[in-house]
Amino acid sequence: LVIQLSGDRQSSTIQPQTLKPVWEESFAFRADFEDELLRFDVFDHDVVGDSDFMGRVALPLSSFANRELHRGWHSVLGRKPDEVNRGRMELCVRWRHLAEYHSEPPAAMMSEEQFPNLEPNCLRVFLVRGKYLPVLDEDASKPNGGTSDPLATFFIEGEQARSEVEEATLNPEWNAEFVFSAFPGEVLRVKIDDFDRGGKLDFIGDFQVSLEDFADRRLSRKWYDLTGDAGAPVRGRVELCCRWTHDPGRACPLPRELDEAEPRWRDRRPNKLL
Repeated sequence: LVIQLSGDRQSSTIQPQTLKPVWEESFAFRADFEDELLRFDVFDHDVVGDSDFMGRVALPLSSFANRELHRGWHSVLGRKPDEVNRGRMELCVRWRHLAEYHSEPPAAMMSEEQFPNLEPNCLRVFLVRGKYLPVLDEDASKPNGGTSDPLATFFIEGEQARSEVEEATLNPEWNAEFVFSAFPGEVLRVKIDDFDRGGKLDFIGDFQVSLEDFADRRLSRKWYDLTGDAGAPVRGRVELCCRWTHDPGRACPLPRELDEAEPRWRDRRPNKLL
């Protein structure tokens, strides 16, 4: 039995010489979206040569959105529409929250803002992880036919920052923080590439976020779709935590004369430009 979810693949033990296998085994997966598909593929194990496909059970995670225990029998189907009676499989499934699978952003992003009345000028970005990235390094020995070595690059008004490379994965976990000077009207661009030996970067996908999306100055945690060329399908998802606040260390204080609340000599003709 091979179980797959979002590129993660796990296998059960082999039950020899039986048409009524009893596994009684547990498996755990990172599961985030209701549109993900949990797949159980049954094979007849051969000592020599490839194992023979027997059938499949496919269940959308939306079936488990109420977080309760689901225990039931499911029909095993073949690859063809008429192959509908290939046995039944009893499964117990529960979708829940596990603290070990949740990455908290840095404390500075979660604390109360000290200067809420001053214009925001600092964008903190916590790059959490990615999912469903495409295979750019083909390898027939891998469960998904290959892997990628993804890294993220951030661009905002002339500033640029780059993450570490996560090697041989389609579901990278970065957990890395970046800090930028950022002002109204600017846009954050995030680009994901596959890193190859010699430093070559193969484009995977990108997305853009307007700073106005963070104008409430609260912590924003969201998944973003990676897009490639115009009209191309989504090429994965990336989870970001962002917060836009005021950092006095990034502000430029004005000379006292420029910053006067009530300019002197308002009733006289101006003759000095600062």
